[in-house]
Amino acid sequence: MKSATCEMLKPTKDSPCRSYVRPINESEPGFCKHPTLFHCIEAMKQKLPTISYADLADYIHCRLRYKYRSIDGLHLKPEHLPEYLKLGRAWKAYIQYLYNGTDYNMEIQSLQLDDIQQAKTNALARAGKDLEIIIKKEGLIGCQYKIYVPVGQEQIIVSVDRAYDDHIVECKLSGRPDFYRQLENLTYQLGTYFMGNDAWEFADVEIIRVPTLKLKPDETAEAYEERCYGDIVSRPAFYFLGWNRKTRKYGVRFWRSEFDLDEIFRTYVWVFQELRETLRRGSWYPNYLACHVPAPCMFLPIKKSGVVSPEIYERKEVKK
Repeated sequence: MKSATCEMLKPTKDSPCRSYVRPINESEPGFCKHPTLFHCIEAMKQKLPTISYADLADYIHCRLRYKYRSIDGLHLKPEHLPEYLKLGRAWKAYIQYLYNGTDYNMEIQSLQLDDIQQAKTNALARAGKDLEIIIKKEGLIGCQYKIYVPVGQEQIIVSVDRAYDDHIVECKLSGRPDFYRQLENLTYQLGTYFMGNDAWEFADVEIIRVPTLKLKPDETAEAYEERCYGDIVSRPAFYFLGWNRKTRKYGVRFWRSEFDLDEIFRTYVWVFQELRETLRRGSWYPNYLACHVPAPCMFLPIKKSGVVSPEIYERKEVKK
């Protein structure tokens, strides 16, 4: 099959394309200054960028989703994120504050939580404090700890919520917390972390349930927060999965030995090969089975309307 070529490709005497932007890091492919693209597709055929775990998960879920995010450079503006993502980001920012004192106000402000969303996170934070949940700092290497995982000639960059000398911790705030109890749903993420550091023996996944109490007629955000707080402290195991009253800890533990790391490595080798083939063919087809799994895709409005709304989406900026 003939290789697909970027329809906007216009080579010049001094550049592969009029829109081509050379990368600062020579190990990366070039970028595109055309307003509808981010990475140069032709350059990616020769050299793949360092791929994050999120990028890789996008590609496994749906080729089109990967294109929207990684090639077109699209992402939702923080204020337009679905509630589950907003609350998840807000909670992770709060946890980082507890462990390293990072100011999380800017992150919270960018999310533009409404009063009820703020009430939910406030209730969880207050309950966590009053339940005296253990904050373990001994052996902590760092929060949002980045490592590079080599896969053949490529590498995957991952960011671990909390990394310790012998284990890692991931935070999951969800309306469907049981999803994260299943090893299969975490195999690629946790398995990739284990591939990146032989010293990590296990992963603790701190799973928290988002409060979903119905708002009463004319109920204020303050009253709703108090009601959520009361419900959380009255049955902490329902909200903090794996809650142990004696140890003041919660979470689900997965051991390194539960993951077939060789199989995950081989899968990634094939995924990178398929990505190169997708670039060559230009076959960014959608996977409709993933449109609502595990939650509605953030790019679904584009697929339905064919329009990229500048009010909802923004593009990554090309670093020149």
